Amino acid sequence: GRSRGHANVEADIGFDVEALVAIGTEAVPHLIASLRSSQLWVRANVAYCLDRIADARATLPLRKALDVEHRPEAKASIASALGSCGGAAAVPVLTRLADSSDRELRRAAVQGLGSTRSPSAIPCLAAHMVNHAISLPGGNVVPTVDAGVALAKIGPPSYPALAAAFRDKN
Repeated sequence: GRSRGHANVEADIGFDVEALVAIGTEAVPHLIASLRSSQLWVRANVAYCLDRIADARATLPLRKALDVEHRPEAKASIASALGSCGGAAAVPVLTRLADSSDRELRRAAVQGLGSTRSPSAIPCLAAHMVNHAISLPGGNVVPTVDAGVALAKIGPPSYPALAAAFRDKN
């Protein structure tokens, strides 16, 4: 059965996600338990809360949730949260998801890679900028903004990859 805390988190999510985020790390165990909810909106909002709180304790539960989640809406939220919580350990999983055929999942994985702030995400993000560039009229090609923002989050180690993507495409 469910613990009372788990049921309360599910009820609270329907009312004020920001309040749960404000509770912070104290809410994490209850949020983790709610990743298994049968309600899609609960799983997606729980992942959003975990993304904002960014507590490493959620890393393994988020990885497990990704393995069993079939709904794209929740899967994208979970991928984004994994980046915020998992650091470098999340890079291999998010790298695989960055090639997804689902556009929202791909975007969430790229954002998650930036949130890891791990230099090990740079090769995937640099490749994503080139492989998903946008062609404009007149022959100009613009690297994808999502991957560029994600690279910038990583900081100075990513600057050469950012500069190369813009230099090579225009």
